[in-house]
Amino acid sequence: MRKISVYIEGERIELFNDENIVVNSSYQNYKDLAKIFTDFSQSFTVPASERNNEIFQHFYQTDVDTTLNFQLRREAKIDIDHSPFRTGKIQLEKANLKNGMPESYTITFYGDLRSLSDIFGDDKLNVLDLSGYAHNYTGAEVQTRITSSASYDVRYPLISSNRLWSYGGGTTTDISSSSYPINYSELFPALRINNIFQAIESKYNISIQGSFLYDKRWNDCYLYLKNRDVFEFYTDEQILDITTDDSGFDSTANTLQVITGLINASEIHTIEAKCTYNSNSTDVWYLDVYRNGVFFTSLADIGTSAWILVDSTDLENVNYTYQFKLRATAQMTLKVAICYKVTWTNDDYSPGSGTFYSNGINQTLSGNINLNALLPDMKVADFVSGVFKEFNIMCTGVTQDVFKVQPLEDWYASGLIRDFTQYTDINSIDIERIKLYKRIAFKHEESQSFMNVRFKELNSKEYGSLEESFDYDGQDYEVKVPFENLLHQKFTGTDLQVGYCLQVNDYKPYIPKPMLLYMYENKTCSFYFNNGTTTTQITTYKPFGQDLLYNGNNVSLNFGNDISSLLEVNIPRGMYQEYYSPYILNLYRAKNRVVNVKMHLPITELTTMRLNDRIIIRDKRYIINEMKSNLNTGEVDFQLILDFRALRRRRTFGTISVSGGKAYIPWELSYDVESVQLTSPTGISFDPASFTADQLVEFGVVEMDVPANPVEKDFFILENGDSYIDETSVPLRSEYGAEVVHIIEAEETRYNGEIETLSYTLIQSA
Repeated sequence: MRKISVYIEGERIELFNDENIVVNSSYQNYKDLAKIFTDFSQSFTVPASERNNEIFQHFYQTDVDTTLNFQLRREAKIDIDHSPFRTGKIQLEKANLKNGMPESYTITFYGDLRSLSDIFGDDKLNVLDLSGYAHNYTGAEVQTRITSSASYDVRYPLISSNRLWSYGGGTTTDISSSSYPINYSELFPALRINNIFQAIESKYNISIQGSFLYDKRWNDCYLYLKNRDVFEFYTDEQILDITTDDSGFDSTANTLQVITGLINASEIHTIEAKCTYNSNSTDVWYLDVYRNGVFFTSLADIGTSAWILVDSTDLENVNYTYQFKLRATAQMTLKVAICYKVTWTNDDYSPGSGTFYSNGINQTLSGNINLNALLPDMKVADFVSGVFKEFNIMCTGVTQDVFKVQPLEDWYASGLIRDFTQYTDINSIDIERIKLYKRIAFKHEESQSFMNVRFKELNSKEYGSLEESFDYDGQDYEVKVPFENLLHQKFTGTDLQVGYCLQVNDYKPYIPKPMLLYMYENKTCSFYFNNGTTTTQITTYKPFGQDLLYNGNNVSLNFGNDISSLLEVNIPRGMYQEYYSPYILNLYRAKNRVVNVKMHLPITELTTMRLNDRIIIRDKRYIINEMKSNLNTGEVDFQLILDFRALRRRRTFGTISVSGGKAYIPWELSYDVESVQLTSPTGISFDPASFTADQLVEFGVVEMDVPANPVEKDFFILENGDSYIDETSVPLRSEYGAEVVHIIEAEETRYNGEIETLSYTLIQSA
């Protein structure tokens, strides 16, 4: 028997000598394609020894005051013969008593990924600090963020929530006319999802890593910030400055702590606020109240007023920490005082009271936009899991509070190939058919936009959805993301694309479900825009919609191969094709099977193996669907699926244009690779050309600079010097040019000293 050690917050738990600890593990599972699993153990018991009673603070004694909240899981790890096996959290389930005396505790171990959802709880997106992305809200600034090629984290997509824009005809909605321009106040902002994830990291003190976070397919994806019918400006929030350390007030943390149950009496706690100075008596200002870090209430006023924020008789020993934040609909300076009162009645019915103040100071609210006030009503956990589902991302725990994200195929590609033939019990192998689905549907939240409604009426499907049907007798399965997929409109004869958050029939505005948007490259256009001061003609802009130009190829946020509203061609590389199809097509290979097999693994294999490792048994290779590990004996029950992928995934660099340019390639390393050295033909440069990785930082971002194609096709030129144009308005080119194939070599050096050189190709257009 192996020696199993279980630790809670660094303290080792005493175990029963004969207690088996069994850990079930699964991430991607063919039975539930859209659900992320995590490691967890069968509940097991530990003795109610003196040491364990101290660790669990005599949980069975309800009259004992403890410092632990037993509703929360505690940081934990499991070692096998002093070798690290898993980190995660342990939940105390119950104490088991015999003859009135404690005999044991029942506990459950959860892997790191489960702790991620514990961290988020029920928090909404508006608890995140997005102040770093606030900017001065002016018409000129909005115009710049529509037209500029510079890198802006916040943009303003051309999506109307006010009126049905038209192009030509001279009507009152004609934005090609200087008389009826788009007004900057009609537009809502959009924020890069990467910035939201960075705010999540900061809020919850976690680290999210992975090369995909540097990929353009991730970085040019935005969340549309619209939670009301029409746009209303709010300044960025400013924490109310607490100016005193009077009872309960903390001038350093700018909080008020209300502690109840200090007096053996009935208590009433009252918090009042009074605005004693306001430089702007016409615009509305707000005081938002947060209790224990969660939004509690909000009060609005014009001018100066006094309010009662909290008036409650609280339960005994319930403590609250309050923080107050100011925002307004225009720039202004405010001074707000807080008064905290507590009154009580003693056991002898004699009354008592106390009054404490923070008088406040003048605080100026700038003209910066408050992005938090526009965030969709969505939980942090739902946003994170929704984005992961959109891109079919695997999120794995690296260490405590450190997580790595990878699209599924990158996750498999970074695993190792392990030959476990010698550990296999050949007398206990079962082979069964894979119980597959007859139909797999990929869907978004249904849109109320009149464009989407009309599309569904004409096509009997939602725009951007996909249904894959297979010749099987199985059930149906649905992958649904919590995002709306807005169908845009491109005006005829132009490259100007707009969207509408307007309902069918009456064209009234509506609040969409949370919405992801891709930003395309600059396009020429012609429409008029009013920045609050002047009306100008816009001639170039950044389109938003479903489409993205990625290393010379178009990709789409649509699941299916739909026609792009911007490019007016089918985009085969949708979310299904990019992130789901390799795994699903491997499942549906006619030769695929589920293999149930028992193995006896040595400690070195059991403690270093990951679920994305592929296993070889004799002449066949498998991926892991599920595994159940008995840590005491090393016996592992595997459920495996045949793997028909290429042994080494060939990196796709895309197609570079004839004129050359830069390509950005996030490079995912297998966790046994120590370094990579890139070499390529003359003319192509890399930055960096070599990079290293370890267990915590397993990415390299490669910038590839490619010169112009020296053998590009020539255009036919007329005598007047113009290009020859055919009947389809396309300039004719000669047939003498040729694509250039660049061979790129990557030399991978593993930690064990082995070196492998892999060749990749980059196609450059003629």
